[in-house]
Amino acid sequence: MTFMHTLVDIAPTIAEILGITLPFRDGTPIPTVVMKLSRCKRLILLIIDGLGYSTYEKYEHDLKPTGGLTLRCRPTVMHTFPLHGKCAFYGVEMHTTPAIATILTGMHPESHKIFTMTDTEQSEKLSIIELASTQGITSAIIMDEKGARCFKENVIKIGVADNDYNDNDAVRAVIEVSKRANFITAHLRVLDRFYHQSKKPDKAIKILSHHIKDITAQIED
Repeated sequence: MTFMHTLVDIAPTIAEILGITLPFRDGTPIPTVVMKLSRCKRLILLIIDGLGYSTYEKYEHDLKPTGGLTLRCRPTVMHTFPLHGKCAFYGVEMHTTPAIATILTGMHPESHKIFTMTDTEQSEKLSIIELASTQGITSAIIMDEKGARCFKENVIKIGVADNDYNDNDAVRAVIEVSKRANFITAHLRVLDRFYHQSKKPDKAIKILSHHIKDITAQIED
């Protein structure tokens, strides 16, 4: 089943599922996802850099775990799936900094005004991750070291070195931190790195497929 939504709808949807108060937003919760994941106790958000919708369509079989719900997210994709009592949810975009800010705030770029790393460091707007942390939900962010340091409040911050070319360290961190956190966000960059080196995405897709299967298989209830 496929629906059209935009990146601003991701944070409001997560907020509705986990019971987080999101004071400012441009997007709205996606009813189908909220209903499907209403009993979710643990949620994982994977932001897969470089995965546009055309690439997702081509490799959907490799990236889609069993029992999922796919939503078109102009011009990209969100995919949600329950994990044996847990839930995961990922969004994708190619313009990294403003797109991640949109995903995590539920605001359009003209509202959040985050376009560079400097903007990220200076912004007073709290992301869905930080808001969750202030509202009693143990939350974690896994991304490049400089980006991870920008998060405030009691968020568990795990910086990943730039030489984690295939995202192996990032995925290990997701699995490890799931023992402590109920809302985990990770930025995976292997596909984007392949594109920057003018490599075909096939190998990167296989790596991502393996990572997603690892996460769904190894994260404990």
